[in-house]
Amino acid sequence: MKNIKKFLIVILAIIAMFSFSMFFACDCGGDDTGSGNPNTPSNPSNPDNPDDPGTNPDDPGTNPDDPGTNPDDPGTNPDDPGTNPDQPGKDPNDNTTFKVIYFENSTIDVVVGEEKYITVRKGDVSSNLTVKYSSSNESVVSVDKLGKITANAKGSAIITAQVNDFKAKCTVNVTHGNYKPSLVIDNLANNTFVVPANTTYGFNPYVLFNGKVFNNATLTVEAGEGISASVVEKNGLAFVDVTAGAVKGNYDLTVKASWDGVSNIPALTKTINVKVIGEVKLYVTDLLGLNSISNVTIYNSAVETLNGLTSKNADFKVVAENTTAIPTVEIADNSIATYNATTNQIEGTGKLGSTTATVSVTNNDGEVFSLVIPIECKRAVGDYMNSEKTDYY
Repeated sequence: MKNIKKFLIVILAIIAMFSFSMFFACDCGGDDTGSGNPNTPSNPSNPDNPDDPGTNPDDPGTNPDDPGTNPDDPGTNPDDPGTNPDQPGKDPNDNTTFKVIYFENSTIDVVVGEEKYITVRKGDVSSNLTVKYSSSNESVVSVDKLGKITANAKGSAIITAQVNDFKAKCTVNVTHGNYKPSLVIDNLANNTFVVPANTTYGFNPYVLFNGKVFNNATLTVEAGEGISASVVEKNGLAFVDVTAGAVKGNYDLTVKASWDGVSNIPALTKTINVKVIGEVKLYVTDLLGLNSISNVTIYNSAVETLNGLTSKNADFKVVAENTTAIPTVEIADNSIATYNATTNQIEGTGKLGSTTATVSVTNNDGEVFSLVIPIECKRAVGDYMNSEKTDYY
């Protein structure tokens, strides 16, 4: 009996100690989720209880300051470049975004006449995005759609590369470097320009720089007695027209150029000899001299004769004025036509085809003048019914 009483006392003591400890924990801890705290629910996952730590705003799992769900978190921040619809690098037709485009070099130094491609870099961008290029001064530096720049004149220009609304800029500085411009006049034999008396001939001087031709020089001329000269524009190019007087002889003509800020240097000045020769007028007419001839057409006849086919002749009278020299006529293909100096006629051989007659004359000063007349031998209209001899009609 005593043993039973002792056992019950021990059990009651244990229960009392457990109850005391539970009370102490709920009353003093305050954060326990157990049912002993009257301020906290027994269900820790009750979604309706704002104090339930499962939805407690102080709980890091749902804390608005927690980066996982914080609206200021870059992962869902509307200002984040990854999802921002206003991000300038975003192509609405491309799924790839990028943060920047830039030139490989922000400043480039080139020489007038130089051409080169400038490199633009695109960070994290698909290659199908088109870059558009522009220049702030095309007269100094021009740029094509592929990014190739051409240095046109001394100075500076800003090249802009643009993808959608995003832009990058590069400054291009153009200098003359160590090169010097020079004035060039082509087709001068022994630095001499030949002009017949009382006529006007022209030539196109240009500037050569860095291996490139420039036709934008400002030209001035100084002509000696016996000739006159002027600078005129023809098809956008500057020409020097030289008009010879009636007096034959040699006269000086000085041409000066000013180009891209450079002038008054020996390389941009040329003095040439203008040789005025006797005026010769060379042309071809009919036998009566009434009609000028610029081409000859012969209609062959297919009528059979003892000597074969006959053909029609064409008048071909050569006239050379202001010279006592006798003109010459050469037919390029004598199997088609020949020239008869006695009758002043071109005679067809009866064979169809085309050739030319070159008329030349040498004046009293030893100068040669020439012209070329086309010749065509056709089938006569009345012979179209006869098709037996295919080589001769």
